[in-house]
Amino acid sequence: MAGVTTLDFSNIVTGNIVFEAVDIDLDSLAGFLQRFIIQGSKRYQISRQDMMCTFPQGTNKPDPLTLEWLLAQGNPLFNSLFCLAEGDRRLVMERPPGITATAKTPEAVAKALFVQYFFIMTRGSVSVAPDNTASTTMPNFLGSVMSCNESPLAYASRLSTFTLGSLNPGWVKYIRTDLLGVETMNRFGLGLAGYRNMAAFKFLRRPDNIPSHLIRPYEVACSMATQPASWDLHPATRRPDVLTRYGPLNKNLLNLTLELWTVAEIQELVDSKALFQMPTRAAGVTNYRSWSILWVTDPASLIFPLAGP
Repeated sequence: MAGVTTLDFSNIVTGNIVFEAVDIDLDSLAGFLQRFIIQGSKRYQISRQDMMCTFPQGTNKPDPLTLEWLLAQGNPLFNSLFCLAEGDRRLVMERPPGITATAKTPEAVAKALFVQYFFIMTRGSVSVAPDNTASTTMPNFLGSVMSCNESPLAYASRLSTFTLGSLNPGWVKYIRTDLLGVETMNRFGLGLAGYRNMAAFKFLRRPDNIPSHLIRPYEVACSMATQPASWDLHPATRRPDVLTRYGPLNKNLLNLTLELWTVAEIQELVDSKALFQMPTRAAGVTNYRSWSILWVTDPASLIFPLAGP
């Protein structure tokens, strides 16, 4: 039987062979990339260039700068505020020839800011719709009661040169609702963003013969609809674990509504403006069938804090 030959490679001369491949230390790479990933993950972002303010050529720039002066030069509110807050790093430049801007009066700015505040509170986000069609792009309340008859886009342009949606709408949480006008408070009482889709559970009677597997989901939805409004459920400030616990809240509430009540009953809510429109079923959204945890509003999250004794 022939013997086995053992090959010895140790004496082979490799010459100048160089491999082009590189080994990557993944831990150190991740450490470098982390800041970029974190920044890129943020939905709302505003750059320093977004905060730029301008003024007409030949105009003397005051020192110190004031909000009144910046607005008078035609700068939008948020640009002016952010620019002032930047201190020594602020960007204030002469306006190129031929470019004009309309002065922003405090009254005009106040109305523009209220319009967008109202949109966030009642629809969950700002609006830059280019027309002011009643009830679709522009809520009836703003036009008929508050005399805001321009388009949402016109009002947004008085607030920023950057896309207004780049600003986190969570600032509304820190506006004192107890100081708002009576008319506005009454309108908020008719429904806020995140709550209008709960209308059936607040205004319609308990359905007869609820299927047993929907009794608890019905009770959970009622617990949300009948407790004081919470920032934790409002879409502009919604707590992240709400999605984990209940799934896409609006779609689930509307699908459950369609399961429990007739079209005629739901249409009454639409006719009375309690619901914005007749809901349509969202395919595949059935999280509500496993709802079991009743909603309890955290007193610290109340949108309308209860009056003291």
